[in-house]
Amino acid sequence: MENPPLSRFVELCADRVKNTGTKEFVAWMKELKMMMQRSKAVYPPEDPEFAKQFMKIVEFYVNGRITKLRALETMRGFLSKLQDAEQFLDENNFWRITDEAAIDKMVEEVLAKNEKLLEKALAGHAKSLTRLRNLVVDTSMKRIDIQQAETAVMARLTKMKDVSR
Repeated sequence: MENPPLSRFVELCADRVKNTGTKEFVAWMKELKMMMQRSKAVYPPEDPEFAKQFMKIVEFYVNGRITKLRALETMRGFLSKLQDAEQFLDENNFWRITDEAAIDKMVEEVLAKNEKLLEKALAGHAKSLTRLRNLVVDTSMKRIDIQQAETAVMARLTKMKDVSR
């Protein structure tokens, strides 16, 4: 079944798909479709500038420069107010944090502010661990990947358990 608006959007993105890979492009098209349907926006977008910024965001994600959550949130924001993705990410310092020392520092801050959750997590309460992980991701403004945040929180909890033995 032919869908001319979708074909036009894909054509607008086509020259940059080589930078992301077809599989990633298709996955992000599905994310975009879901996002636009939820926001009652017309899918697919018709603005060539949106296609350009969409592909920049996907490239930044594929290249590990931003997290998936940051990519999704940036796209959602661009549905209502389109701007240059790189400039937006630069101005807001939304680039992915991969420096382990910076991540550990953020984990320490979150744990210090959430003693009750920390106690529950140390006692093995899985939901508290998840909540701490999410707080780290939120504190970082979604610049730390979920898996990285969980690994860092788990490592810190393990260290704390070892010290208390």
